[in-house]
Amino acid sequence: MYLLTYLKFNVDQSALFQSKFIDTDKINYNSAIYQLREDLQSYLIISTFDNQTHMEDGRKYIQNKIDNGIRSDSKVPFGFFTKEYQVIS
Repeated sequence: MYLLTYLKFNVDQSALFQSKFIDTDKINYNSAIYQLREDLQSYLIISTFDNQTHMEDGRKYIQNKIDNGIRSDSKVPFGFFTKEYQVIS
């Protein structure tokens, strides 16, 4: 199971995300963080889980970290959404 989290920041929010999460490795909940080359204020977090319960816990964890780490320090809204995928063989 995969959880994709897309984040679209302004320059200040992107710097905050970089310093609070990427540099400190705070979002490491079975996750990898990618920054788009064409738009350095856009990020994609890809998280993997072995069951639905763990994915829900992971979504809540990431949401909480973003809410407390970026939203609480920024008065400007930013883009944020998640999408779940399950690979069926």
